[in-house]
Amino acid sequence: MKRKAEDEPLGSETHPAKQPFPERDTVPLPLIQENLSLLELETRGPKINLFSGPEARYRGQGGPWSPTAARNATRLDGHVPNIPISISSLSSTRSSSPSPQKQRGFLKQNDSTYRTNTLFRASIFIDAEMPRPVRELVSSVLDVSNSSPMETTDLASKLQRESIELAALQAGKAEWTEIFHDVIKDLKSPDLLSVRNRDWRGDVKPEVHQPADTVLPVWGESAPASSSGQHLGATFSLRNSRPDVSVGIADAALASVLRPARGDNARFFLNDLQDTEALISDPGLARLHLRFPFFVIEAKSGAAGGNLYQAQNQSAVSGASAINILKGVTELYELEYPKRHGGKEAHSTVDLPLLAFSMTTEGPVCEIWAHFWDPTRKGYCMTNMGIWRTTSEAGAREVVSRIARILRWGSGGLKHAITERLANLYKIWS
Repeated sequence: MKRKAEDEPLGSETHPAKQPFPERDTVPLPLIQENLSLLELETRGPKINLFSGPEARYRGQGGPWSPTAARNATRLDGHVPNIPISISSLSSTRSSSPSPQKQRGFLKQNDSTYRTNTLFRASIFIDAEMPRPVRELVSSVLDVSNSSPMETTDLASKLQRESIELAALQAGKAEWTEIFHDVIKDLKSPDLLSVRNRDWRGDVKPEVHQPADTVLPVWGESAPASSSGQHLGATFSLRNSRPDVSVGIADAALASVLRPARGDNARFFLNDLQDTEALISDPGLARLHLRFPFFVIEAKSGAAGGNLYQAQNQSAVSGASAINILKGVTELYELEYPKRHGGKEAHSTVDLPLLAFSMTTEGPVCEIWAHFWDPTRKGYCMTNMGIWRTTSEAGAREVVSRIARILRWGSGGLKHAITERLANLYKIWS
C-alpha cells in the first residue's frame, strides 16, 4: 500500500516540509497602485470632474491644480473643460484634499506653524524688543537686591535638592509642576491665590486676524492645501489657556479693600461686573475666585517629550490673556469717567501697568518671561528675562528670588493700582 506524502518521516526527502515552494509571479508595488487608481477611475464613470469650485473654470497644464497654475492657465467661460490628468496627478490631488476636520475650518498645526502663523495673526510676539520704560519697570519688579536672603535661601536649597532627585528619576510634568507650585505656596501672601490646571475662558484671549472675506470667494470652498498643510478659508484659532499654575489676587483680598466704599456688597461687586460682562476679572471657565492673574507657570518634562518651545507658545497666550484682563479695567474706567465728569479725561493717581509674568520650564530648566502691551506695535509682547537650571545652587536661588519678587509686586503695587480703579468705578456709579 502506497503511503501518503504526509505519512513520510520528517527527515524523508518526500515529506511536504522538504518540498520547494512553487514559484509565483511577483507584481511590482507601483504597478499595483497604478492599476488600483485606474480601477477607481473606471468605477467613477466616464465623466471625471475633480474640481467643484472656480478651479473648474480653468484648463490645467497637466499637473495638480494650484492657485499659481490657475492664474497661468487659459480660462474657458461657460463650460467645464475636460482636463487631462495623469495617474500621478490624480494621486497628488487626492492626497492633498482636506480631511473632514480641516473641511470644518479647523487647523491642526505643529508648534512652529502655530507660532509663526496663528500667534502672529493674534499680534503675539515672542522674544520682542522691550521699550526702555517697560524695561525699567520690569527691572524694578525683578530686582533681587532688595530680597531677604533668609526668605529664599531655605526654599532654594529645597528646590535644588528636589530638582536633582526628579532629574535622576526622569520625572514627568506633574512632578515638576508640583515642586514649583510648592515654592509659590510658601512665598505668596494671603492676598494671593494660586491654582493648578484650570481652564481659562476663551473670551479673554486676543482676537485672531482671519483671511479677508473678499479673498475667500476667489477660490471657493474647495481651495487646495498650501505647502504648510493649511487651506485657504481655514479658521485660525488660539489654543485655549490651561496654565499648569495660575496666580492672581484673591477674591477676598479685593473685597476687603472695597468694603469701606461698598459695605457688605463689596464681595458681590466683581461678580456683578463679570456676570454682566462689563469686566472679566476671574479668568476661569469655572469660577476660580482668583482675580487679575499676573503670573503663570507652563511646565514641561523633557523626559516625557515636552520642551520649552511648547511651553513658550502656551505662556504667550496666557500672558496675553492676562494683559487683556488688565486692559479691561483701564478701558472701563476711561469709558465711564467722562460720562460722570462732563467729558473730562479719566485720570488716576497710580499707574496700572499692562504687565504680567510667566515661567516656562523643561524639567529643571526655567525661564522667566515678561508680558506687556506695546502700543506702538499694537501687540502683545513677550521678552525673556533670564534662564536658569534649578539643579545648581545659584540657579535655584535666582529662580526662587525672582518668583518672590513677582509675587510681592502682585500683592503690592499691582493690587493697589487695581483697587484704586475699582474704587473710582464704584464712586462713578454711586
